[in-house]
Amino acid sequence: MVGATLLLGNPGSGKTALIEAAVHHAERTLMTVVCTPDHTKDSLFLRFVGEGKGDDGAPFTLGPIPYAAKHGLTLYMDEFMLLVDGV
Repeated sequence: MVGATLLLGNPGSGKTALIEAAVHHAERTLMTVVCTPDHTKDSLFLRFVGEGKGDDGAPFTLGPIPYAAKHGLTLYMDEFMLLVDGV
């Protein structure tokens, strides 16, 4: 199943608790990424891990979005609104 939900609300209103409870109830695994203005489109899809230290000896490995998709994880992007336009 592929889909996305955007939860908006004041801090402390229970958005994260709702996600955690729903994922637990669905017996899924949750992967959380706390977004910052420093994230780029590339950093969410690829991560630099150092020369020759990736899964296949490459200097890059999967970022959080493709990693969660590949492993069937539920991806929660906390503070999504902090990403800059175009990401």
